[in-house]
Amino acid sequence: MSETLPLFPLGLVLLPGNHVPLHIFEDRYRVMIAECVENESEFGIVFGTDADFKPVGCAARVTDIVNRFADGRLNIVITGTDRIRLIERHNDKAYISGIV
Repeated sequence: MSETLPLFPLGLVLLPGNHVPLHIFEDRYRVMIAECVENESEFGIVFGTDADFKPVGCAARVTDIVNRFADGRLNIVITGTDRIRLIERHNDKAYISGIV
């Protein structure tokens, strides 16, 4: 089954069931994480950069908001849920998204 997920290219590999702490500081990812928390939805972690990332990755869910800073930054913990494969990239929001 395909669905559209926000994508977060990072220099790490997330596996289903693994927990990873992240420091969210870029505005576009603050928006993305806020939407995911509000909607209790997932996003995808893909290895690489915005311009060049692997088409496979892992869906993730925010499992804990450790700190909210006055300037909007966040320390969170995410948990990998399922493997994903990118079918189609979208650039219609502040962050990358795609059909997986």
